[in-house]
Amino acid sequence: MPDLMAQNKRVYQWAGIDLGEYNTMLLQKSLKALTVSADAANLRLWGKIRGTEKDLYIAEGSSQQGALDTEGTEIEGRGTDGVNKFAYWASNSPAGPWVVLPDLTA
Repeated sequence: MPDLMAQNKRVYQWAGIDLGEYNTMLLQKSLKALTVSADAANLRLWGKIRGTEKDLYIAEGSSQQGALDTEGTEIEGRGTDGVNKFAYWASNSPAGPWVVLPDLTA
């Protein structure tokens, strides 16, 4: 089984679907720091969005630190079942800094 996993990894790397060892290490350390600073649980890399000028790394997790509703609009609570069940953070670098994306409103 390990040979099959190694073979699949090589195929993905050959196709260009790979973050690279160094970026993977940076992301691991950065996400660990984000877990502590944002008091997040179940944090994971959601994906990488390739841009024309910069790439975006998106992290997804559970966090009670939500965006504050300052305009009086109706907003679902963070962590409840619905559109704001998860919190999302974005970064232009695998090493951070991470910016929390705003919650969705009705």
